[in-house]
Amino acid sequence: MLRLFDENGVAIEFIDSPNLSTTSPSGKFMITVLAAVAEFERSLIKERQAEGIAIARARGKYAKAPRLTKDQVQTAHELVDQGVPKSVIARRLGVGRQTLYTALRGDGAYAGLVDRQEVEG
Repeated sequence: MLRLFDENGVAIEFIDSPNLSTTSPSGKFMITVLAAVAEFERSLIKERQAEGIAIARARGKYAKAPRLTKDQVQTAHELVDQGVPKSVIARRLGVGRQTLYTALRGDGAYAGLVDRQEVEG
């Protein structure tokens, strides 16, 4: 955003930190360094979060709740049996096709939710 501001002739001045002003080369440098540090820290946070989730999953303590109820999955099975396209069913239920396929197979969060039935591609 700072580059966009600069290209349009807009300067940023911080009243409480004049050394960060975009009107001077040293101010631009300081803002660039601070932005790089912030981006690096955000990357580290995301990495640690992903590692934590992986560890929790391995211990069986991290699972997403099913997006569809048992009744919705049963309705989806009935609609499939009636020949309704799965993309239409997914849209009606407000989920993605992959979520629908997972629910119809009874995988993941849907294991044991309803009787498992074979899903055709």
